[in-house]
Amino acid sequence: MFKNDNISFKNNIFNVISDIDKNSTIVILLDLNTKISDDFGSNLNAIASDYNIYILTSEDSFEYQNIKKIDFYNNLDDKYLMPDKIHLTKQGNERLNNLLISTLKKTS
Repeated sequence: MFKNDNISFKNNIFNVISDIDKNSTIVILLDLNTKISDDFGSNLNAIASDYNIYILTSEDSFEYQNIKKIDFYNNLDDKYLMPDKIHLTKQGNERLNNLLISTLKKTS
């Protein structure tokens, strides 16, 4: 699923999704270091037509017909990141929360 990650994590995601009612909204949040494999993206896209799936990723190349990409990281000011430039500060988490709420309100 994710490059350099355990295959069981991929299976866990798909198992969780399969237990969720169809037409539900699912939000998948990924950090800056997570790279999505083509295989995972294609498999997720194949089941996404039954759900409202959003994915937060910094990958420019992530484009799938049935998955809505939330672009949060690419325009993020450094003040919202911890010194490691990966994890969000308290203000960064607040900004992310507000973005998710406004995005989901637009679609409901």
